[in-house]
Amino acid sequence: MFSIPLLLLLLCGLVAGLGAMLFLIPRRLGHRKLGAGLLSAYVLIIVVLTLGAFRMLFVTQPLARNLFRADGIELADGFSITDRHSTFAIGDSYDAFTAHLSDADYQRVRKTITESSHFLPQLQEDIYQGYDMHLNKKQVVDFETDNYFVREVFIPAEKEGYAPTYHRISLSKKKKTLCYEDIDE
Repeated sequence: MFSIPLLLLLLCGLVAGLGAMLFLIPRRLGHRKLGAGLLSAYVLIIVVLTLGAFRMLFVTQPLARNLFRADGIELADGFSITDRHSTFAIGDSYDAFTAHLSDADYQRVRKTITESSHFLPQLQEDIYQGYDMHLNKKQVVDFETDNYFVREVFIPAEKEGYAPTYHRISLSKKKKTLCYEDIDE
């Protein structure tokens, strides 16, 4: 079968070939400005799609702080961001990053999750039963697993037929790390 580098090389060749055709065909027909305009628009579209598909690779501390704050997690001290991960497919995306916390922030986040009115000591299998992800209001569920304190946030879609927003924030019990996951299916 094909290897990943070979497939990436083939994909890059197709993208470059299409760009060359968008430029050269109008140019050969005597429309130089049209060829340059088409190529410029094509390059802009490729850049926007690439950056959009891998947006979590460019996450900064202020952005991470705002993402945590939107889900009810306040971080007061500085932290470092590692393990950025982003995948994209048509209709699906998965973005994640890990923040290494100070002792004070670790305790603050742990207290926020465990003292929440939504906290369940253990995850129950029927926790989401009866919840219509498209029509209900925002739902927050906090629970504890063997290795993590977890906050899951469901934000329903604004329109029927669209996917809801799902965030999972996991605080490690063994390390002072906080993992943020944004999942769209």
